[in-house]
Amino acid sequence: MEGLSAAAKAINRAKKTAVICHINPDGDTVGSMLSLALALEKMGKKCVRVSYDGIPARYAGLPGAAKTRREL
Repeated sequence: MEGLSAAAKAINRAKKTAVICHINPDGDTVGSMLSLALALEKMGKKCVRVSYDGIPARYAGLPGAAKTRREL
């Protein structure tokens, strides 16, 4: 649990964050990336979303999908 506590502390201290998904993302990946980014923004963090392959068209309507970049 020490690792989880350290991660929570690091996130709480951060002003800027990035959420990056793996190549060729599926729906679970896209949904996880977008929901984590939205949660971080609700915490007051600036959050960059990155998917090098972009967001598959079928998920383009999800909240925050249009803010996703292809490069960091």
